[in-house]
Amino acid sequence: MNKRIAVAVVITLIVAVGLIYRYNSATSVAMTRVNLGSIQDLVSDTGYVQAAKKHDIYSEQSGTVGRLLIKTGQKVSKNQVIMIMENQDLAMNSQQLQIQLNQARGTVDSTKAALIKLGLDLSDIQEEFERSKALFLSGAISQVQLDFVKTGMDREMASFDALEKNLQTANEQVNSYERLLNISGEKEKDLTIKSIVDGIALQLPVESGQTVTAGTLLARIGVADELEVKAEILSDDVGQIKVGQKAKVTAPVLRGEILEGEIIEIYPQAEEKLSALGLIQRRVPIIIKLNKSGNLKPGYETKVTIVISSKEKVMLIPRESVFSGLDGKKRVMKVVEGKVVYTPVKTGLLDSKNIEITAGLSQEDQIIRDASTIVKENTRVKPLES
Repeated sequence: MNKRIAVAVVITLIVAVGLIYRYNSATSVAMTRVNLGSIQDLVSDTGYVQAAKKHDIYSEQSGTVGRLLIKTGQKVSKNQVIMIMENQDLAMNSQQLQIQLNQARGTVDSTKAALIKLGLDLSDIQEEFERSKALFLSGAISQVQLDFVKTGMDREMASFDALEKNLQTANEQVNSYERLLNISGEKEKDLTIKSIVDGIALQLPVESGQTVTAGTLLARIGVADELEVKAEILSDDVGQIKVGQKAKVTAPVLRGEILEGEIIEIYPQAEEKLSALGLIQRRVPIIIKLNKSGNLKPGYETKVTIVISSKEKVMLIPRESVFSGLDGKKRVMKVVEGKVVYTPVKTGLLDSKNIEITAGLSQEDQIIRDASTIVKENTRVKPLES
């Protein structure tokens, strides 16, 4: 009996020594387990705040910018004067029209006075003609004398008709000059540039003393309370983005606050942009409507994060745990009974840290954390001591 016990003890010791030897000779590697968790597929990029509604103010006529009464970024009120322009030709034209109008009015006044005087004279001569006519009928005067009086009366009536026509012409001139002067005055009013909305001056692309032509952009006013974010997404990523998707907006000025938004527009065409590294990229602008703007202002830089898709309670492992074989299939180095087994897997969503495993592993399976660590299949491994 003692001999059997001794043999059993020896065998146990040999096995234990063997196990210890095998453990100590195993390669130490960082390991992790398959865990359940949540994951989101995100697209992130830089965006810039801009006014959702912008109103451009253009010059109605040519002229010179006289005074700028506001600065870029300044709040303005509806009908507030923001700029005064000058047009010397227009001013001289208005002065000339005023002179001509005054002359025409003077002609009207003098013609009216002449008509009044001539009307009185005509009334007298008409009375004289009526008396002469009665005398002629009574035989007191001759036909020649009556004709003489009538000729004088006809001459006065012709003069009266001519003066009436002159008065009509003078009145027409007054009306014409008044109309032209009103038009010139309206044009002069256009030289006083006012904001058409309450908002913020986003752009003032002109400066004092600058000569501009009709149609030149003078100012761009943004509605202060309605802001949006414009981001330019890489063309490779924009295929996953749709109008109506939610987006999150962050910025240093928000101090940790995360603003919610919605994509309301995706431009139909990509644009070439030069990256910070000097690389030409194809980017597609998108517009994000903000639910609220916090303390953002037009022109502020933000970080835009768009949630493409998300899943809850799925198997997750670190992204670096997956590698691709020569056949292109994805695998992980699973640890089974202390040995490495190259295990094919199928993946789903991924983010900056984790990747979803849809097939090939089970929850709590142990794998080598970093697939860039070269460990041959069937190699004995042990957890790396921290």
